[in-house]
Amino acid sequence: MTLTKSLLLGSAAGLLAVSGASAADLPSRSKGPAVEYVRICDTYGAGYFYIPGTETCLKISGYARADFGVRNVRNQFGRVGGTEGDDLVGVSAAARHSIAFGGLGGLELDARSQTAWGTLRGFIRYEIFTTSGFFTNRFDATLPGAQSGSGAALDKGFVQFAGVTAGRVQSFFTFYGDAYPLDISRGEDSTTHALAYTASFGGGFSATVSIEDPVVRRGGIGSNESTAFGQIEPFTTAVYGGSKLPDLVGQLRVDQSWGKAQISGAVHQINTVASSAIGAQKATATGWAVQAGVVINLPQLAAGDEVYIQGAYAKGAKTYLGLGNLGDRTNALQRNDVDAVAIASAVDPVTGLATSYRLEKGHGYNIQGGIKHFWAPNLKSTLWASYTTWNYGAQARANNWETWGFGNGREFMVGAQLIWTPVKNLDLTLDGSYQRLTQTIRTVGALEGAADVEPLPVGAKKNGSAFVGRLRIQRSF
Repeated sequence: MTLTKSLLLGSAAGLLAVSGASAADLPSRSKGPAVEYVRICDTYGAGYFYIPGTETCLKISGYARADFGVRNVRNQFGRVGGTEGDDLVGVSAAARHSIAFGGLGGLELDARSQTAWGTLRGFIRYEIFTTSGFFTNRFDATLPGAQSGSGAALDKGFVQFAGVTAGRVQSFFTFYGDAYPLDISRGEDSTTHALAYTASFGGGFSATVSIEDPVVRRGGIGSNESTAFGQIEPFTTAVYGGSKLPDLVGQLRVDQSWGKAQISGAVHQINTVASSAIGAQKATATGWAVQAGVVINLPQLAAGDEVYIQGAYAKGAKTYLGLGNLGDRTNALQRNDVDAVAIASAVDPVTGLATSYRLEKGHGYNIQGGIKHFWAPNLKSTLWASYTTWNYGAQARANNWETWGFGNGREFMVGAQLIWTPVKNLDLTLDGSYQRLTQTIRTVGALEGAADVEPLPVGAKKNGSAFVGRLRIQRSF
């Protein structure tokens, strides 16, 4: 037995030795260094990575959003038709949308790389949206019933290099307005096309000069006594002509640990024609706007707390107040507000048609402020208020076309938000706002002659108000 065991153990040892020698002769299968398919780039903050094969850092981000709204409007009315002599009608509450739905998806690409001249950056934000109810159309008296809309657009797309910014960007006139509410307050918040240069002086101080798209800033032209401008088709009133000069915008800004402040100004050319024919009557004027604002951080209350206030004045450039039309959420009686009103300065005694006209610019101001407070790291609220005016001279308010003319308007808005972030990158927002419009337009007027007058619709009032509430669910990534 002992001999047998010895022979078996010896045979096994021999086999192991032969096997080890054979394995040593085979090619090695050991793992080499891991291939780094994605390299993290921490030069510009979290989320960036190197595009393989390049030294360019890229960040991909975006958001998906759902909105649900409710609205209560008082004293709303509509206008049937779209020409002089149309009828003013009161709008039944049953014909108005009281709820609304919306969805939006956004994708952002931010590419940066270092050069001898500093950072070279390219940025794109593309959005696709769908809406229904009053999110789509506040009200059109000719289209009661279901309404919906959808679209896709390049929200931002620009290049930055050596202090130069070129492309589709946030206007350099913008400061902080419209930062809090989901519904629109009156702070200027325009996206436009621009070519700008920013000089940084250190300590958070900077200055920017920008030329921006004037077409984006056109707030419309009105005419009193439109028949005086109708001798050459296709225009029956004075309108904006072809753009000749860009808007010139300047900005002085400081960003420091206590907060930030900014002063900005803009110049806008108003150039009009009364028809497209050669030799048609034309006029020019200069619109302008100024704005100042400050944001103060309040870490003594809670991390992230702040308060802001800003004010702006504009003449002949209503969009720099963030102004579409006063009352555009209530759709209450106010005619479309415009940059300027064309007023005939000379009339042919035979034809009664204008041989020349001048432009009387509208003017107004906006002041607003708000406060943001964190009740907990994942729970914050905001409170804001806004007051806006837009006015016209006496002659622009008298004898206007389509009866109601260009009246002076005053608008007050106030709103609040509660934003809960139950998990990272998920925001649940409740937003509510109230709007009140008062105006001085006439309640009766001539349409096609002194005998053809139109009273205020039964049950309607000059001054309107509205409440809008919204729930927003947004997932960012």
